[in-house]
Amino acid sequence: MWVGAKLGAERLSEALIAQGPYAVLEVVDRTTSTNADLLERAGQWPHLTALLAEYQTHGRGRLHPGEAEPRTWAAPPRSSLIASVLLRPPRPAPLPATLLGLAFGWAAVQALDLVLPARAALKWPNDVVVAPPFPPPDAVPPSPSPADAGLRPSRADAGLRPGPADAGPAGTGPAGPSTGPTGAAYAAPAGGKLAGVLSQVAPSGEIVIGLGLNVHQTASQLPGPAATSLAALGAGEVDRTWLAIAYLAAAANVYERWARGEGELVGGIGQRMATLGRVVCVATPDGRTVNGVALRLDADGALVVRAPSGCIQRIESGEIV
Repeated sequence: MWVGAKLGAERLSEALIAQGPYAVLEVVDRTTSTNADLLERAGQWPHLTALLAEYQTHGRGRLHPGEAEPRTWAAPPRSSLIASVLLRPPRPAPLPATLLGLAFGWAAVQALDLVLPARAALKWPNDVVVAPPFPPPDAVPPSPSPADAGLRPSRADAGLRPGPADAGPAGTGPAGPSTGPTGAAYAAPAGGKLAGVLSQVAPSGEIVIGLGLNVHQTASQLPGPAATSLAALGAGEVDRTWLAIAYLAAAANVYERWARGEGELVGGIGQRMATLGRVVCVATPDGRTVNGVALRLDADGALVVRAPSGCIQRIESGEIV
């Protein structure tokens, strides 16, 4: 097994602290969870503290609907990019704090563009995946009912749907999506999950956002067929320090845009979402299953879905199954 070089703490500090915008940056060889570490001492750390680890013993993901415990996340030492950032948002918040997880996922996509051009995308609500082929702009049918006319996708919504530029190079993605009875493309499985984002709030109000990104894992080291890594995608011996700098710089940038209250942030995120413009099946925490066309993101990151009946539903939390 090829093992990547250790993260370069000096390089990270020179790029992200000496030149800003981070206040503190630490790299540890081993920990239980970078998110848990920052949450435990949230009141002691300044805004924009970054903690990176070579290995986590108790990494975790989101709590999925229907499951009693959050899923675990594990990887061999020095095979992944494991990074958490502590934020101390202004009060009142200029934009919904629930948007920050997706914003940091978008930052990861921007960093991956430098390694896998135009191949990474976001899967609602918190995954970074290899982008599947996207349906053409006219694949989403109009609302069947005049009552929904005010809710049907406008030109602004169309701008939130991923376009051809977001699709991977020819022959690199999975087979094209199938077509449902409405004419919209079904959300066929993406070409593999590259990363997950976990956003948590400390009792004192700080927000910690963690990223776990598969870098050097071989196919046998990945947790299942739904996962992939940069190595499995042929990216070669990626410099994790360089990738960490690219991601953390992009993360600080999207946070600053959020802190300024830029409404365009939602549109930027939406342009890289593999979910929009597709027929989805969403399991919600209350046990419901919502089927329909994913139209757009709301300002808080909620997914707006149009059911076959024409009913518009807004989903704040759930999992695409």
